[in-house]
Amino acid sequence: MKKKISREETERAIYIDYEGNTDRPPTLLGWSVDGSYHAAILESSFLTCQNRYRAKEIFYIDHKVLAKKLIKQASRACKLFCVNTGGSVIGDRGAGHQIQS
Repeated sequence: MKKKISREETERAIYIDYEGNTDRPPTLLGWSVDGSYHAAILESSFLTCQNRYRAKEIFYIDHKVLAKKLIKQASRACKLFCVNTGGSVIGDRGAGHQIQS
């Protein structure tokens, strides 16, 4: 049986949401930490979209590099990961998980 996530854990969580086609690597990654929202372009085909009119804070970064940074941030701050996987949200308390390419 899975342990329920506490209210404190939900307030301290890093929430992640991927966007893109299900049959291809993700195009965009959005995340929220401590009430601040961030986004990154993961697909180089969309590089020209960074830092434009409605995307002033969006930048291009390699998916693995960003994922490793978020995992490091979560493990340093003992934060919980909550990932949107096509409509459902899953939590992950543990560290040491590998990123799949």
